Amino acid sequence: PKTPKTGDAKAEAANRLRQVGLAMHSYESAMSQFPAGVVGPKGQVGLSWRVQILPYVEQETLYKQFKLDEPWD
Repeated sequence: PKTPKTGDAKAEAANRLRQVGLAMHSYESAMSQFPAGVVGPKGQVGLSWRVQILPYVEQETLYKQFKLDEPWD
């Protein structure tokens, strides 16, 4: 049987997935491509695509903390 907490957790997970989907499409609309990872100065993929969608999920401040020109390790 479903408990209220289980239902709430599922609803929250569904909402977060919806936000990620909307962020992906907003990024694509702005950049004409889906996020594929931050490419460093030598052409290597550094940070994850998740970093690229931070501004689209109301996390602009967190996004600005990343050093996009440094490799991720």
